[in-house]
Amino acid sequence: MPVKTGYGNKKNMRFAIRGFFVLLLLISLAIYGVVLSLDWMEKFVSRNDLQIISPQCGWALEEPGSLDILRMGYLSLSTYYREDRVIALTFDDGPYPLYTPLLIDILNRKGVRATFFVIGEDVEKFGSLLELIDDGGHEIGSHTYHHRPIDNLNGEEIKDELRMTDEVVEEIIGKKPVLFRPPGGRIDHFSRRTVLDYGHVIVMYSINPGDYWQRDPNILYEDIFEKAHPGGIIVLHSGLIQTIRLMPTLIYEFQRKGYRFVTISELARIKGIPLPEASEEREEEED
Repeated sequence: MPVKTGYGNKKNMRFAIRGFFVLLLLISLAIYGVVLSLDWMEKFVSRNDLQIISPQCGWALEEPGSLDILRMGYLSLSTYYREDRVIALTFDDGPYPLYTPLLIDILNRKGVRATFFVIGEDVEKFGSLLELIDDGGHEIGSHTYHHRPIDNLNGEEIKDELRMTDEVVEEIIGKKPVLFRPPGGRIDHFSRRTVLDYGHVIVMYSINPGDYWQRDPNILYEDIFEKAHPGGIIVLHSGLIQTIRLMPTLIYEFQRKGYRFVTISELARIKGIPLPEASEEREEEED
């Protein structure tokens, strides 16, 4: 009696096809899981510790290209759950004759200390406003002299931008800025290494509501609180009326939610990030 093999072959073929699609599905799910986990890690780390990069942290200089979140992430993972509800308020640009005094008045009346990243040529024009910032106990950082994107500059041009700003700030308040924020947040590996080698601490941000284009304080408010987290760094701009109008409500709500405002140096100490001393930097340069 002849053996019927056609049915068995078809059955085996169906099993093979099903097995192939099951394997393909498992591989796809595995790839999707890896992508999700990396995306979560990048968001988790970037919002905590990639915002302050000190020249005293050697691991910040090791890899070219984008920051290596696995190498730099250990600081975030080890400090995030130990942070209390602190947040840093920072302002770029200026100082400006009209808006800076208004902003300082609000901060001082609310007992809030912030960090200002100033432009050297504006400081040279309005030196008394820099003194106003410093007298209020606020921290001062560099935002270059001409507000030029440093990822478009060569090494000597970057150093000139840093040096000129350092000199004009020191001439007015007697100390050089240690902190630095690149204009537009634009920085690549070469410019990052140049700034760190020069001895400055790079300060980025994790909460950017885009006040330079969004004119509605209510929308700015919602965006900031949607992104707010302990240890965060808010970037705003000191020469905008919408930012001035936002300040009283923003400060009140953060304090009502139990947040404490700190300067960048205070935040770095909480995170355990070493910062160079301005006096040490001057002594080294004189030597």
